[in-house]
Amino acid sequence: MKRISKSAIKYRRVTSSIYLIIPILTLLGLFVTTFFTPENVDFYLYLSIGGVGLLTLIYIGYYIIAEPILTYKYLRYQIENGELIVEQGIFTRKRHVAPLFRIQNIDVSEGPIMRKFGLSGITFSTASEKLYIPELEKEEAVALRQMVREIIRNSKRGSSV
Repeated sequence: MKRISKSAIKYRRVTSSIYLIIPILTLLGLFVTTFFTPENVDFYLYLSIGGVGLLTLIYIGYYIIAEPILTYKYLRYQIENGELIVEQGIFTRKRHVAPLFRIQNIDVSEGPIMRKFGLSGITFSTASEKLYIPELEKEEAVALRQMVREIIRNSKRGSSV
């Protein structure tokens, strides 16, 4: 089975770091507040700082350090026997299987940060579900899209004869 791009680790770290803006601004606000409060309120303020700081450290530990590596390790895909197979999940493993002849639409997408890392995501839509493979190299996503289109086109030609 194929893996997503190794650049996905850096991409996920950058996107997860963006969400750190909120707790960091909260911590800054709490620190500034400590200078302008009376003595008897300091305990609750320090408790708040400790709580937000602890949650921020947990967030950094999971979403910036562990989760990108684990996602890279456990998200895999392959095309085999006319089926698209996507396996994903860190704690709960899921295996999605979609017959290629049921795929109705294939979309390749990329956001501004993905573009910076040369990555694209690809979505395969059937009548009942959507299978998304994130963070592939741009060329690999386009090649996968073309390959699936060719397989579908050839299978339709073979069945109509």
